[in-house]
Amino acid sequence: MLAFEQQVLADLVEDPNGGLVVLSSGLPLASLAATLLLHLHQTPGNAAGGGCLLVLSATDTLKARIRRRLQDKLQVHDVPPDLAAQQRATLYASGAALFLSPRALAADLLTSRLLPSRVQALLLLSAHRSTDTSSDAFICRLLRQRNLLPVYAFSDCPHAMVAGFSKAERTMKSLYVRRLHLWPRFHVLAAADLERAPPDVVDVRVPMTPPMRGIQAAVLATMDACLKELRRTNKVDVEDLTVDKGLFKSFDEIVRRQLDPIWHTLGKKTKQLVADLRTLRKLLDYLVRYDAVTYLKYLDTLRVSEGVRSVWILADSSHRIFELAKRRVYQAVRTDGVNVSIDNKGTPTKKRKVAHNSTKKGKVTENEDSTVGPNTQKANTDVGIVLEEVLEEAPKWKVLWELLQEIAEQRMKSSAGNVHDEDKNDESGIVLVSCKDERTCLQLQECILKGPCQDGRCIGPTVANEPEPPLCQNSITRKAGGKKAPEKEMQVIVDMREFMSSLPNVLHQKGIRIVPVTLEVGDYVLSPLICVERKSIADLFQSFASGRLYNQVETMARYYKIPVLLIEFSQDKSFSFQSANEIGDDVSPTNIISKLSLLVLHFPRLRIIWSRSLHATAEIFMSLKTNQDEPDEKKATRVGVPSEDGIVEDDVRSENYNTSAIEFLRRLPGVTDSNYRAIMDGCNSLAELALLPVERLAELMGGQKAARTLKEFLDAKCPTML
Repeated sequence: MLAFEQQVLADLVEDPNGGLVVLSSGLPLASLAATLLLHLHQTPGNAAGGGCLLVLSATDTLKARIRRRLQDKLQVHDVPPDLAAQQRATLYASGAALFLSPRALAADLLTSRLLPSRVQALLLLSAHRSTDTSSDAFICRLLRQRNLLPVYAFSDCPHAMVAGFSKAERTMKSLYVRRLHLWPRFHVLAAADLERAPPDVVDVRVPMTPPMRGIQAAVLATMDACLKELRRTNKVDVEDLTVDKGLFKSFDEIVRRQLDPIWHTLGKKTKQLVADLRTLRKLLDYLVRYDAVTYLKYLDTLRVSEGVRSVWILADSSHRIFELAKRRVYQAVRTDGVNVSIDNKGTPTKKRKVAHNSTKKGKVTENEDSTVGPNTQKANTDVGIVLEEVLEEAPKWKVLWELLQEIAEQRMKSSAGNVHDEDKNDESGIVLVSCKDERTCLQLQECILKGPCQDGRCIGPTVANEPEPPLCQNSITRKAGGKKAPEKEMQVIVDMREFMSSLPNVLHQKGIRIVPVTLEVGDYVLSPLICVERKSIADLFQSFASGRLYNQVETMARYYKIPVLLIEFSQDKSFSFQSANEIGDDVSPTNIISKLSLLVLHFPRLRIIWSRSLHATAEIFMSLKTNQDEPDEKKATRVGVPSEDGIVEDDVRSENYNTSAIEFLRRLPGVTDSNYRAIMDGCNSLAELALLPVERLAELMGGQKAARTLKEFLDAKCPTML
């Protein structure tokens, strides 16, 4: 270990409560985590059966690096979420080091399958993702309630730790740690270790060809036109919307941060302008990453998919983008050698003529791949025009080839000259070229095999370079004054799948006891009468599209007296589905308000609750549980699960009645929602209903007209073919 790594661990284990370590990107996080696990495992308390070591929020790449560092010194078991509960309990009792998922660990702690006294320490390897409503904070609270154990949190994303207001302080508060350890690259100990063998950095600028520079200028002009249209909406801050800022990835974050609270109230044109700005940024990025043919294919795909509704394609400068992209692949030349300008309107006609008069083997189209040999010409004798392939080479591969040739020449000179033995031993002979994505990596492998170093191979991409998901930042709302503690402990039965959200964590913060089980009906059971199906905005739209919500509400209405549909909004977004001008007077099959109205009409007992945020949902649950009995865990797990005899318990529809017969009865003429229950109380079966006289039917159905309509239908003769 390096000197600064030893100092990091010494400072961290000094405090028995643990701490938060923030490292600069690139510093050895896996080495620190592996050494800390080995140190904790070798302590006298753990050797005598002190408890297990839990590691959370570790990616697959980080797990592999930790295991590689530990080798045979310590075995770290990977516990998948779908592992059986009995096997997880066995691993907990063994006192080993475990890689865990937060969802399974939270359920085991709530069910006392894992006691906090059996845990020696908790390691969090992505502390920058922890918030007061995250799963990591939930687990820390469960572990620190009855047992004071150390929590060691690490983060190698310092930029994420400064996002928002007091991000580091809120993270430390949610993880119950007191000390913050900052280790930037310019730290005295870190800089001393890193500067022992400093690398020689040579900045190589990749030049752009004239068509590439023209495309870049046209994209910037088109982006400027879209920004001018976006400024006219008066929805965003004009100072942040500049072309210079549009070249960076943070531009999307700036626009999203300004428009997210009012996104549902924006018009279609504004939303399309935001999408067009993202597309134009991709065009600038792909210009230097893709080859000429692939870039032209991507432009053709955009023209087909976005040509109708896109705004940037209608700009004057967008024509220049397509024209220069075609010139990078092919050009039209007369037989006498004079170049012909490629026009978007005239090119398709010429192409069809060329393809019609040439053989199948000699056809040339816009999207022709680079498999055709260079400088081949396809002639059209009628028009006298040939399409000459250009296939412009990407400049970056030429620069890379020159660098590899330079390295190869230096190796040959070093091997031919007099070199000391020490220098020979230090020379590894490996040239490492890093790539951004898998496609570039495969192209790099092909380039290396054709270049001077023909023994190269592609190692492949890793998930370590994947972008971080957006952080969920929710703040705790406090009420002025104190709040009297409830006299009895409230409990809520929660489905195991709901632990992927932060609502169980917020409910636990409110003092509600969480009972994690696997529910067949609903997401939350508040009482023997109330069952709640929780939907976020995105999940609500998907459930309506797939028809899943109808079945969920139907099962809740079947087994519970008060079925509830909870629609939960995000705290940092608008508390509305759509703007007021988009709400029409007629029922539309594509309108979300119309779908909700039809759902309530079909299930009259359904109650819809609107919640602004997670904390508002917790307050609503506490209000609903007022004067209600506590739910029974065993009964909640049996709801919707048939027994060995095929009988479903607590079915308010099928407990005393045949559900299939009820559906058939409600479709008979004269039977309505107001009289079908009286008919079921007056007769025991459909056969008995068919034998009832008209007078008795009039008493049950509440009128002579409905009774005669039903009787005539039941006594009508069936038509025959004879």
